[in-house]
Amino acid sequence: MPKLVRPLSEVEIKKAKPKEKQYKLFDGDGLFLLVFPNGIKRWRLNYSFNKKTNTLAIGKYPDMSLKAAREKRIEIKRNIADGINPSTKALSKQNLKSDTSSNKFKDVAIEYFKIREDLSPSYIKDSMQKLEKDIFPYLGNEKMDDIEPLVMLKVLQLIDKRGSNVSAKKTFSIVDRIYKYGVMQGYSKRNIMSDLDKKLSFRTVEKKNFAHTTDVAELKNILLAIEDYTGDYNTKMALSILPYVFVRPANLRFMEWNEIDFDNKLWTIPGEKMKMKKDHITPLSDTVFNIINEMKDISFGVSKFVFPSRRSYDMALSENTLNFGLKRMGFNVTAHGFRHTASTLLHENMRVHKIQSDIIEIQLAHKVGNSVHQVYNKALYMDERIELMNWWSDFLDNLKR
Repeated sequence: MPKLVRPLSEVEIKKAKPKEKQYKLFDGDGLFLLVFPNGIKRWRLNYSFNKKTNTLAIGKYPDMSLKAAREKRIEIKRNIADGINPSTKALSKQNLKSDTSSNKFKDVAIEYFKIREDLSPSYIKDSMQKLEKDIFPYLGNEKMDDIEPLVMLKVLQLIDKRGSNVSAKKTFSIVDRIYKYGVMQGYSKRNIMSDLDKKLSFRTVEKKNFAHTTDVAELKNILLAIEDYTGDYNTKMALSILPYVFVRPANLRFMEWNEIDFDNKLWTIPGEKMKMKKDHITPLSDTVFNIINEMKDISFGVSKFVFPSRRSYDMALSENTLNFGLKRMGFNVTAHGFRHTASTLLHENMRVHKIQSDIIEIQLAHKVGNSVHQVYNKALYMDERIELMNWWSDFLDNLKR
């Protein structure tokens, strides 16, 4: 006898929050809602045809309501009863769409980002904004196979000429992925981007350091100003920790509760969040640990992020929040600049703390030496790194006193 499933309600669906892994909410008779880690919710239907079990994607919530999904389930079940395979019918519709489609670059780009459920909403939004600003006005209505590589290159180089070198390279990569998708789906015969070399397509820009200070008196003023910060409390707490841990700002913004070892006072940043794609451990001093414990009363249990956005506990602090906070206090430094500050002052004080340069570089998650075998691992020299982070924490605490 089939297991009875309690039908879903709209309230239950709306309250369903994303988790670390995707999960299912069942409505019964094969219908379920798949909730992805990025918050997207899609309807799926399990069905059996010719003694074979399949799953069909039928719509995205809330575009397709619970009522509409149930009506779709009834329609599909009727088709099965009439001997019509739902998958075959869906494929026929796709082919019809492909045959009648204009295969315009803009249409394919929109379709590509709709199916990329693994990408974060913020990345999709940023990518679409780049395309809408710099590509669609020139080539959006052109068929993919009608666009010549050099024409696309000239459009991309317009971004570079106005001074947005990084944006030009990012947009190049976005267009490349869209063309790869277009080839896979039959919208384009070839990927025109494969004829172009990204490194040779744009200006060579001299790398500049992020705005920072190595002046101890100014650093003291910054630390004291953060203590008196009157803006968003979560932002204040994140800014309070950043000088002490000197990680990349994105690592701090996306810091999660499950990354913290409270027993050993260690924070392990997963490799997928790191520039070098390797796990990285940051020892937590008493000062940092106390701030994290303060955040427990605010976000622990209600958000996976230690420092959630004030707009939604499902989101981390935004990219510009920390820099805006520093600017609001009147300082010409960036959040990333604390890495340069720590690196400089820790190296200048090596005779005091007696920790060698390589260990400082390891704690900064920098590559040590040129050999692959010399690249840091997450637990290398952990005793010395704990000593280093405690010395640095005391150094900053004494500045504030």
